[in-house]
Amino acid sequence: MTRTNMLAAYFIHDQDGWRLKGHATQPMIRWMSSWALAIRKPSDMGDDDTGYDLPGLEIIPEIVDSHIEAAEGELFAATIGGVTGRSQVRKQTLAARVARAVELIQAEPDEPWMLWCGLNDEADALAKALPGAVNIHGSL
Repeated sequence: MTRTNMLAAYFIHDQDGWRLKGHATQPMIRWMSSWALAIRKPSDMGDDDTGYDLPGLEIIPEIVDSHIEAAEGELFAATIGGVTGRSQVRKQTLAARVARAVELIQAEPDEPWMLWCGLNDEADALAKALPGAVNIHGSL
């Protein structure tokens, strides 16, 4: 099947770009399974897995104390509200969270570190605070 035929059979193109047709999910999966191959490790193809067996992912929650400004006319920052409120809190606590991440990394400089950021400002601040850090970003 050519690219043009595949796009016509399974996708719609509109102002938002390409998207899968509603009825096309199962037919497309069947078509892909006729030629696609999933490989997890070299041993799937008969080769040696040395260097590919990684340790399990370790996620350690870290609570950072910081001050959150109360809204105008409020004594306490009682509620953070929906997405907007959470975003404001994340911006207000950015410096404290970045400082703590830097402390953790500097305490174990020989360990590999990967930091996931929810805001571009977080990623930029961490990349600036950590010599040699690389900020890899993009969108889906």
